[in-house]
Amino acid sequence: MRGQRHTLSGLSGKVVVLDFWGSWCPPCVKALPGLIRLEKKLAGRAVLISIDEGDSETAWRQFVDKNEMSWPQCRDNGRYAHVYTVRAYPTYVVIDGEGLVRARRSGYGGRQTEAWLETEIQKAASSLRSAR
Repeated sequence: MRGQRHTLSGLSGKVVVLDFWGSWCPPCVKALPGLIRLEKKLAGRAVLISIDEGDSETAWRQFVDKNEMSWPQCRDNGRYAHVYTVRAYPTYVVIDGEGLVRARRSGYGGRQTEAWLETEIQKAASSLRSAR
């Protein structure tokens, strides 16, 4: 969002959570407080990257600023959604430090989704430690 480029290879060794969302998506908006809490909890354990689908650049920037989404943000033209076969929103993809997709989930189920994300982040981090 601020013109910085992020690549998965540049995040090698870190667990990455991709959050595919849109401001037009009511479950995505409901998930936002949980993502804010999660991002604070991650504190160096993982990197959260939100990928907006379907908003205009103006709507996207306004929503991100208004909701103080301080973690890395990007806007997609469908390319990333295609690569990760995203068919529903929100979709979360957990990638381990070696770049392997370890978990994915579509939809939002409140605290249950937040707990699932935390568990999958821990699993992805421990799979990296055990591989060393």
